[in-house]
Amino acid sequence: MKTKIAQIFAAFILLLTIPCKTFAQAPVCAIAYSYDAAGNRIKREYKCETPPNPNDPQPWNSNSTILTSLSPNPTTGVLTGVFSSPAGWASVTVTSMAGGIILQTTYTQTLSSFTINIAQAVPANYIVTVSAFNTTESYVIVKL
Repeated sequence: MKTKIAQIFAAFILLLTIPCKTFAQAPVCAIAYSYDAAGNRIKREYKCETPPNPNDPQPWNSNSTILTSLSPNPTTGVLTGVFSSPAGWASVTVTSMAGGIILQTTYTQTLSSFTINIAQAVPANYIVTVSAFNTTESYVIVKL
């Protein structure tokens, strides 16, 4: 019985040390457990995640914001947003507080700023949602 437990334990340790794929940096692999609300384990899976390569250009980090400015606020119609670093892809959506989409634009070229015109919108508060650098941020603007 003890030898069987030792064999299972050795196989388990071997499983934890097997790399998932060959990467420039070694992946971090572990067993992840999921639990229900009562604390019962309901799922067990083996996950590997590759840490970011510090040699890759990373214009974005978790301490940054997507835009350095979105002005003027309040506005009469034309808004200019300035990215914290050049974005190769961005999506800008303007929605009313009720959730209706006023304007939706996607930029696919590299840009450092964008301009949108909401002059036709009625005076109210709006939410500008900007997606870039694999994250999304929302800003409240006032249309006069």
